Formats: sequence, C-alpha cells, structure tokens
Amino acid sequence: MANPGPFKTLQIFVVNSNGTGMKQLTNNTGSNLVPSINGNGTLIVFYSNMGSAYQIYKIKSDGTGLTPLTSTTNAVNTYPAVSSDGSRVAFESNRTGIMELYSMYSNGSRLTELTTNNGIHEHASISSDGKLIAFDSNATMVGNREIFLVDSNGTGLHQLTSKPGDNANPVISGNGKYVAFQSNSTGHSEIWLIGTDGSGLRQLTFDAVDDLLPSINYDGSVIVYQTTINGYSQIMVVNTSTGEIDQLTNNQDNNFSPSIDGTGSHVAFQGNVAGFTQLFLAIQVSGTVGGASIPANRFALLAPFLVTAAVVVLIGGVFLYAQHWCKTDSQAFPIDILHRYLNNLARIRLHRSKRRNNSAL
Repeated sequence: MANPGPFKTLQIFVVNSNGTGMKQLTNNTGSNLVPSINGNGTLIVFYSNMGSAYQIYKIKSDGTGLTPLTSTTNAVNTYPAVSSDGSRVAFESNRTGIMELYSMYSNGSRLTELTTNNGIHEHASISSDGKLIAFDSNATMVGNREIFLVDSNGTGLHQLTSKPGDNANPVISGNGKYVAFQSNSTGHSEIWLIGTDGSGLRQLTFDAVDDLLPSINYDGSVIVYQTTINGYSQIMVVNTSTGEIDQLTNNQDNNFSPSIDGTGSHVAFQGNVAGFTQLFLAIQVSGTVGGASIPANRFALLAPFLVTAAVVVLIGGVFLYAQHWCKTDSQAFPIDILHRYLNNLARIRLHRSKRRNNSAL
C-alpha cells in the first residue's frame, strides 16, 4: 500500500483555547499529520514521513522530546490516538501487509496487535485511562461496518453493534462507559449511543440529512456532531439524557469536524471564512475566553489563517492542529485549487475507509 497523500510540508502547531501562546512544534520537510494530545497538554503524538516512511512520533507541547515510536521500513503507521492520561497510543499500520490496529505504551514499548484478519479496521478511539479502545470494522460484512471494542492489551475483542447499514466513526467517552457513533441503518446517517457493556442502544438524531462525526464528553452526557441545514454544514449538540438538540452554528458557511472537551463546556470546530478554513471555539455555557466574558453559544476565533487539518480539543485548554507551513493568502494558489484541497482534507476521516485497499506493499 502506498504512503497516504497528497500532503506537502504540513507542520504541527499548538495554541491555547484563548487564542494565545501559538507555537510551532515541528519544522521539517515531511508531512506531519493527525495530532492527538493527552489530557494535561504535555504530550502530543502524530504521524509523519519526515524520515521517509510514515511513522508514529511523540513530542512535548514545549517543542522538545521529538521521538519516533515506530520504526518500520516497508510499512506505514498512521492515525494515532493517545489516551488522556498519556499512557497508551492506538494506531493503524500495514506492517503485516494489510491495515490492522495496534496499541503501545507512549514510550513505544509493549507493541500489541489488536486485530488479525482481512477486514478494514480503523477510527480507533481510546478511553481516558488507555484501557479500552473502540473502532469500526467491516470484518463481519463486506461493505458495511460494525463497532468493536478491544482492551488495549489485546484481549476482550468483541463486536458491540449488530445493525443493518454502515456503523462507523465511534468515539468512546473518557470514562469508558459509552460509545457514540454514526449509522445509516434508517436511511440517513444518524447519531447513536450505546453502553460499552452492549446495553442502552439509542438513536439520538432523526434527520432527513446525514448527521456525522460525533464527539463525546467524558461522562457521555453531551455529544456534538455536524449536520446539513439549508445546504450548509452546521455544528449541533445533543444532551444524551434528555434528547434535547441545540444548534451551535447558524451561518452561511460550512462548519465541520467538531470536538468537545471532557467537561462538555467547549466545542472546537473548523469553519470556512472568506474561503479559508479557520479554527473556532464555541462556549456552550456562559464563561470566559482570554479573560473576556462570553455568552452562551458565542464563538471565539482562535487562528486567523489557513488551517488544513481537524482540531483536537484538550480539557486543559490547548488546541492542536496541522497547518501548511508557508504563508498562505489569496495570491498564493488559485482559489479553486485551494477549495478542492481543503475539501479533500476536511473529508479525509469520513471517506478514507471507502478508498482504502489491501494491496501489497
């Protein structure tokens, strides 16, 4: 399988949730992608081809301690997710010839293969203590995916859902008790919730359009997702106890890739502004950002420049993203090329499983 792409000189940045303290963490000629940050903001893992083949790396949020965690030669290692406590990392690798899921300690030790068959296993989400991993797989039915759970030590692998249609993009709550996911079993992709013990399966949204890419808070009480309203992608939030749904964004721009913090109070997302993708922070409850009082459902613009990868939220108030290292403005590239590039990147998590194949290295 060829290395993922096309990406050019994407670097990892970190910024505080009040928009201050922006810092570039990587500076190399490779593509540094899909950063994941631990709960206190001290550790970031990502994948990069800075040394040729794609490997998993870690780096401290102060920019020190860059360390490769994998070292394969004829394989790619991609899409890492670090637990909130920083103890474990889940990731994908085709080191056996097909993409499988793996886990390891965040120092690179105790590498464990979690899946061992010819299915497509991806979108790993890890609990805060690093003990439980949710993912989707088509191992039981070609073309459709189901949600699976596995312990990070490789034991306890089992199928969590058994529904018609495609069930994908699972996110596990920090306390390890719930999994939110999207399913098109009713005709459109809707947001569903299930306990990690298999109980309490519930449909949370009932729309005539696709509801996608859920993100869940620590105790599973709040889920954010993206939907389409009047032709534009908007961010929604649902209370899992009451079923109440609120619309967080309401504009004639596309807003996508939402991520909620552990408390359920802050939602980060990407939004198109004047043709460029910016980072935003939504405050669900009255609070402060950068010392200024922010009413409910108001937004703070975090980064007034082009950003080209999904945001990761940290409970401690730090955001992580990948940005094109060159200064970018309307004169840098033809605007239609920029739009196509951004649209492809924004949809990578949703569509990459449909485009992946199991060809030999």
